[in-house]
Amino acid sequence: MKTKKPTKEWQEKAIAKGIGAGAPVVTQDEYRTSLMKALGYYNLNMDNSERAKAVHNYLKKTNKKYYDVLSKAPDYEFLSLGSLITILNKGEHLSDKDQKGIQDKLDSLYECYSYNQPIVDDRPKAPVISIDQRVTDAARAASEDIDYAIDKFIHSKTWDFNTKAHLLSNNVSGMVAKRIGDYYKLNVDEIDEALTGTDEQLTEGYSFLTKTELKKFRAAIQSIVDDCAQHQVTVKKPRVVKVKPPAVLVKKLKYMFKHDLLNLKSCNPTDIVGAKELWAYNIKYRKLVAYIADDSDLLSVKGTTIINYSVAKSWSWTLRNPEKFFKDLSISKKNLNTAAKALTTKPTVPNGRINEETILLGAF
Repeated sequence: MKTKKPTKEWQEKAIAKGIGAGAPVVTQDEYRTSLMKALGYYNLNMDNSERAKAVHNYLKKTNKKYYDVLSKAPDYEFLSLGSLITILNKGEHLSDKDQKGIQDKLDSLYECYSYNQPIVDDRPKAPVISIDQRVTDAARAASEDIDYAIDKFIHSKTWDFNTKAHLLSNNVSGMVAKRIGDYYKLNVDEIDEALTGTDEQLTEGYSFLTKTELKKFRAAIQSIVDDCAQHQVTVKKPRVVKVKPPAVLVKKLKYMFKHDLLNLKSCNPTDIVGAKELWAYNIKYRKLVAYIADDSDLLSVKGTTIINYSVAKSWSWTLRNPEKFFKDLSISKKNLNTAAKALTTKPTVPNGRINEETILLGAF
């Protein structure tokens, strides 16, 4: 479909309705600068429905087939397109490239929405929307207020928009926030090229801002990207850790089942999981060990190591005479604590390891 130039009568009607009244005029001499200013004006002064209406009216005059399909499309599909067509309706200058861009966008939308037109059937089926399309649609909707804040900055040179609060208040998912951040990251890259002067067209496009204002603008867009990245972390659902039963946790624990000489026998290692205290004795090094958990914690096992014990409360003593220490000693929490207090050897901090030479005296 070839783009038709609007008639003089149509232009006069559009201006009479107030469309684009007071807007910057797009000229050929300062085309890129005047175009950016005009687009900023329309973004700020025309709401979504007005821009969509401009497209619909244009299609009524130029292509009825396209109008029949695209008049049912949502308003957000026509935001930038509505601004460009408003400029075209006023008879202002638009480059061949931008006019072709209008037509390409219309062709793309027509192909999309004509393809997805519901088929009349005895059993109507809902159109299947992919996850990617749902994310894209949600990102567009959530970006409307952000785009408005950007337009406001271009007009007033002030930035007071809180992207983080906006995302939270609108229950934006992490996936949608990522899509939004990726989109505005492209704007940051463009501004960087404009600041360094590596792209002549971008430098000209942003020339309506001073270098100081452009740096401030970059910081504002970067804050959007950063807040979107932070939001992904904030709303990420915590991983549900499956609780392993005690028998599985102690499966790799190696210990001595019993020691006949001292008449000692290990308790069931599963008793360690969830206990507040574990008393153990290493036969080889004659080490009596007490693992004590903090008040807000419980002991557990990881591989062959006791975990969650308090370094400050846990102690290890070397027994000079194990036979005498364990003789007639009834293994209980109270008796072990009492016997340990009577030891004269200097206590040290235990390392948590249990091996084949360790008797598990008791878990309490």
